[in-house]
Amino acid sequence: MIYKYVVTLRNDKARVINLISLLVAVLSVIIFTRLQIKAGTASLLYGTSAVLITICLLYIYFRRNIRYRIMSYSHILMAAGLTWFAVPGLVAWIGLPVLVLALLERPAKLPLEIGFTDDRIVINNLFKKRFHWNDFHNIILKDGLLTLDFKNNKLIQRETLDDDEDDASEDEFNAYCKLRLREK
Repeated sequence: MIYKYVVTLRNDKARVINLISLLVAVLSVIIFTRLQIKAGTASLLYGTSAVLITICLLYIYFRRNIRYRIMSYSHILMAAGLTWFAVPGLVAWIGLPVLVLALLERPAKLPLEIGFTDDRIVINNLFKKRFHWNDFHNIILKDGLLTLDFKNNKLIQRETLDDDEDDASEDEFNAYCKLRLREK
C-alpha cells in the first residue's frame, strides 16, 4: 500500500528491551558456567555456549557507539535459548521464553510508523492496526508531537523521530488531515 504521508514515531522501549536482553544473556552465562564446572569435561556444551555468548556481548559492548545502528541481542538470546533446552531437569522450559524474546526483540525495537492514505490510517507495529478517518475527532502534528484524538475518548500522543529529510511540512500534513476529517 502506498501512503500519502508516513509519520515515524520515536521508540522509547528500545533501551528497556536492551536491558532485559542483556540481563537474560548475563544470567544465562553465569548459570551455564556453573553447570559446566559442575559437569566437568563430560559435556562441553555449557562452557562453549557461555564463551560464545560472552564474546558476542563483548562485541556488542565495544560496538555500541556506532550511530544509526540498532543493537540486537537476538542471536545471543537464540544461542542461550537453545542451550537452555539441554539443561537437565525442570528448568529446560526457560528456553522457550528466551527463544520467544529472541524472535520478538528486533521487531519490538523498530520505530513505530503511521501511514496515512485517503481512506484509512494504518499503524505499522508488530500487528498492523487499521483505522478509518471517521474514527477520529482530530489529528495534529505540531512541534514534533503527533496527536491522534479518537472519537471513543482515546488519545495517542507521541514524539516523532527527528528527521532532517522531511518530505512535507507540518502545515501541509495538518491541512491534509483536516481535509480528510471534514470529508468523512
